[in-house]
Amino acid sequence: MSEINGKGLDVGGGKMPDSIDISGFGEYSPNEYAELIAEKISRQNTSHGVAELSSNTLGDTVTWADSEWIIVESLASTVVLALKYAADGWCGPIGMPGGDSSQRITYHTACNILKTYESRFSIERINETVEITDYLEGISTHFWLPTYADVNGGLSYFNSDTRRKFSTSGSVATHWWTITQNSYSTNYYVSTNGSISSSGTNYNNPASSMNYYRPFVTVYIA
Repeated sequence: MSEINGKGLDVGGGKMPDSIDISGFGEYSPNEYAELIAEKISRQNTSHGVAELSSNTLGDTVTWADSEWIIVESLASTVVLALKYAADGWCGPIGMPGGDSSQRITYHTACNILKTYESRFSIERINETVEITDYLEGISTHFWLPTYADVNGGLSYFNSDTRRKFSTSGSVATHWWTITQNSYSTNYYVSTNGSISSSGTNYNNPASSMNYYRPFVTVYIA
């Protein structure tokens, strides 16, 4: 048994699972979660590919799988990438799935949407990524949406409004969703000025239909 700050999360002893359980992420801080990822990766016995990136430095822009990404966290054997530019089509603009208060963005809906995005990538590129699983929902994906904590400094890059800004390749600023639900029948989102917000953006607010999904992925560098 390996404990993270006394929480007793069992991450060792034998062969680790091939995916990371994020169903209980709310019990852990982002730094603890990063520690869990690092320990899981160090213990796993399965083979994986290694991404050929031009840099592993926090904040640098790199090209991976023919798209530009920003390195938002850099660990010993992995880096976390956030898509640099908002893409058209699948990821936005998108409001609440179903358009009512019972259809907040959950791990289930996000994973299903991101698995469509995942289908655009070759097996070789997918093999370079860390798979994550929500065991409660029974869904696995290699791409994910960040939490409120992630974009509020939990991922080291996101320490200011300027760094949270997201735009199209034509420099049109966009709102983008997090996976964390709030009390306004929707999810927290990052606004066009980079601030994190929830107030007033519920499922029937026009601003909701302007929000994008921003995919994140953890890739192996060793």
